Parts: sequence; structure tokens; C-alpha cells
Amino acid sequence: MLSVNHAMLHPWSWLYNDMPMADIDVLEVLNDPTWKNATTANEQVVEIFTTLWNAGHRVYAVGGSDCHMQPHERYPQATEPSIYGDPATWVYAEALSGEAILAAIKSGHCYFERRCGLTFSLNDGALLPGDAADGKQIALTVAVKDSEQRYTLQVVSDAGILAEYSLDNAPQDIHADMTKHAWIRWDIRRENGSLEGMINPVYCARHPLFLSPVGTTWGEVTGHLDFPRSPDTE
Repeated sequence: MLSVNHAMLHPWSWLYNDMPMADIDVLEVLNDPTWKNATTANEQVVEIFTTLWNAGHRVYAVGGSDCHMQPHERYPQATEPSIYGDPATWVYAEALSGEAILAAIKSGHCYFERRCGLTFSLNDGALLPGDAADGKQIALTVAVKDSEQRYTLQVVSDAGILAEYSLDNAPQDIHADMTKHAWIRWDIRRENGSLEGMINPVYCARHPLFLSPVGTTWGEVTGHLDFPRSPDTE
């Protein structure tokens, strides 16, 4: 399995524009959010992730804590400690084995979150993140366990953000129509707008996007994106 990690976190950003898209399985969308440049870098990767899907490339999202510190330590100017599992990628695997876990991640049967305590099901468990859902009506039943912060769910598709919903510990049903979209995913954001988590997309396998993806290399697909480099990333 090949994962592109901290793709926009300078000076460790992804530079291999000739990498074939067919070789890339997953993209680390949320990398250690306590690092000083993480917010800008991770939001740029969210845009890259959307771009990949809008070009017909089914690369799936993961989160990585990338922790290099002890729990009592903090990066300069950080308001939170960098700890293992912040964020964590949760995987629906058919067995407790490395092979099964990797296969599930490559199929998109996963989501990531920081600490909201996300609980959800798609179509009462008949559908998993990463599944094909051609022509289906999607019902996401979703809640969060954490009550210390406020969270918002964004329904995101190839047409942009379709809707936003406030989340709490009471399960609610959120519906989407896959006959109108190539793909749909769900982003969870904190009250300050920062990314808390993401449920991987479901998609229409027969949509022209996925039958004839645009671009064959990382550079061909993402090269048009022009991200300004903030002063603190130099």
C-alpha cells in the first residue's frame, strides 16, 4: 500500500510529480494538527483530495498523528500536546490481521477523527465508506460523543459543499441522492472551522469520471493547484 503523507507540509512535502496515480492508494489528509504549519498544510491537502476525486481517482483519506514527542511535551506555540492517535484512522476490516486491515484501507473502508467520538452508519450498515453506491439514496446516521466542543458535519460532493449540520450526541439521519453526484463524502469540523475528521467517499462506479480518469500522474492531476506558501513554512 502506498500512502502520500503530509503532502503540503514544507519542507517535507510531496515532490514526486511523476508518481503514477495508479500506484497511490491513500492520502494522509490530516497530519499532526498540533504542528505550527499544520492547519494551512492540511487544508491544502483537503483541496488536493477533492481534486483527485473530481479527476476520477479513487484515492482514500487517512489521518496520521505523526507523533515524535512524549505526552507532556508540546511544540512551540502549540495549544495541544502531540499524542499518538490524534488523529486516528478507524478501519472496518474483515479480520484482525495486517493483510485484512491494509485491504480495507485500500478499499476506503475507513474514516479518521481526532477526538469527537464519531459514531455513524451508512444505510443501516449496508454500505461502507469507499463503496460504490450507484443510483442509491444514502442515509447517514451520525452522532458525536464529545460534548466539550461543537462540531459541524459538511456534506461534500463533486458539486461542492451540499449542506451543513450541527452534530451532538443525538443520532440524526442525513440524506443524499447519489443519482445526482459522482461522489459524496462527509467532513467533520470544529467550531473554529478546523478539520476534525472525515468519512471517506461513496461513489458511482458508472460515472464518466471513474470510467475515464483525468491525468495519469500526480503532477498532471494536481499541477494546476497554486498554493501560496505562508511565511512560517519557509
